[in-house]
Amino acid sequence: MSRVLLVNMPFSSLRWPALGISLLQAELKREGIDCDLAYFNFDLAEIIGLEAYEWINDSLGFVLGGERLFAKTLFGSSFSSDLEYDTEVLLATDPEFSREDKQVFDNVGKQLEAFLDGCLIKIDWSRYALVGFTTTFQQTMASLALASRIKQHDPRITISLGGANCEGVMGRTRWCLPESGSCFRPFLPYQPRVALMILWITVGVTFLILCLSRFMGVHLAVTQYGTRCL
Repeated sequence: MSRVLLVNMPFSSLRWPALGISLLQAELKREGIDCDLAYFNFDLAEIIGLEAYEWINDSLGFVLGGERLFAKTLFGSSFSSDLEYDTEVLLATDPEFSREDKQVFDNVGKQLEAFLDGCLIKIDWSRYALVGFTTTFQQTMASLALASRIKQHDPRITISLGGANCEGVMGRTRWCLPESGSCFRPFLPYQPRVALMILWITVGVTFLILCLSRFMGVHLAVTQYGTRCL
């Protein structure tokens, strides 16, 4: 019953794994605690299609389009109108956002309830005492939406959140799940040893990639969006 599940929700990149939960899984297993990983971002990509998924993840990340869609599943009718978001956010930041783009965006939103229900059915939640979510950029609303369903399904399960979105003011905020009524603070105490390990692994992997690229004759550009081939 002490088994742990660590979850990677949409919208996050399909191009690489989530480093944080992978390191936590290794550390937990070293301590003798069974831990599984669930990459539900791939499940959603299969439902809505790769092109639509990557469009929202990459092109709408700056307006938190994915957060907007999952927030509607979490807060329902109490949420602000689509017209307000469309005019003040989408069109204001991208005047070329077309009617076709809007249709794709809305169609993705219509499939999220079924996606969340599918996540709930896919896992045998009775196996886990704790479910942890990693949240960076556009993952907070999706994580809370599934967390709310999990607490309704099995109230004994402890929910935790970690990641970049749990830093600073957000990490100190008391978050509540609308349906279950459960409230918690998602902030996880800073662990210097883990942070240092992540730093050295990141540096090591980057160095390895650069060495291999030079050996293979591939030129890379390191940008704010990651490492890209030229």
